[in-house]
Amino acid sequence: MQGFVGRGEDSVPLTQTATPHHPAGPPQADPNSGALTLAAFSSEYARIVTSGEQLTLAIWFIDIRNFRSINPQFGFDAGNTVLRVLVNSMRELLCRNMPVARLGGDRFVALSSCIEQDDIQQVFDRFVDQFNDRLAQEGINQRIVLYAGVYYLRPEDQVLTDYHPYL
Repeated sequence: MQGFVGRGEDSVPLTQTATPHHPAGPPQADPNSGALTLAAFSSEYARIVTSGEQLTLAIWFIDIRNFRSINPQFGFDAGNTVLRVLVNSMRELLCRNMPVARLGGDRFVALSSCIEQDDIQQVFDRFVDQFNDRLAQEGINQRIVLYAGVYYLRPEDQVLTDYHPYL
């Protein structure tokens, strides 16, 4: 296991239907961002690392820099838009078909595969640029700075079925 820290410069919610015979379980998605809950992410992480597939994974921890200033400056709707655009961008650009969860506030965790360790910084920088372009399309014309910490896990490193030790 090797750790790597990158920095972005310059600055579907899942649905469940309740029926009388099968009440809905705990929420599977954060209502503001659409990201998985921690419980749902933990289950997905454990399922992936115990699946027997020999995947090389990256665990991304992403933080929105100075997110607390967005709500007072632009309003809560803009803050929720930033969260939703971030999660959708992570799903589409970093983590295709892999889980993304909100750790709380402005912090997120995600899994990705098929990214070479030497390419992580370049992939993240491109992701930050595309995320900010998408925000501009939503009418938020302030550049948002993102920070990321990444753990790169080769198949032989995947002995833990819980991602919490990487926090």
